[in-house]
Amino acid sequence: MNLSAFIGGSLSRRARLTVNASRRHDERAILAAIQGPKPWVNSRISSAKSRTSRRREMAELREWFAAFDAEAWDRQFEADVLAGKLDALAEKALRAHALGTTTKL
Repeated sequence: MNLSAFIGGSLSRRARLTVNASRRHDERAILAAIQGPKPWVNSRISSAKSRTSRRREMAELREWFAAFDAEAWDRQFEADVLAGKLDALAEKALRAHALGTTTKL
């Protein structure tokens, strides 16, 4: 007769683990069953959740910064065009195209 049947099958999960571990003579399993769940298990779970949260936040920050950087670059480019800083490059490109020295993309 097993212990669970002897006391009417009303063993808790911890008690069942203890009984099973004692049948195997597994000292670590007995101690683990008696002591219950380790507090570091929950901290590892919350740590994993916080790592996931941090990864998501970093991804959002990278997306935001990429958009911010692109807008800043666009503003600078427009300012350079309006200031005529790219006129010489545009004329050179148009002359090269007119001479047929450009290549099709």
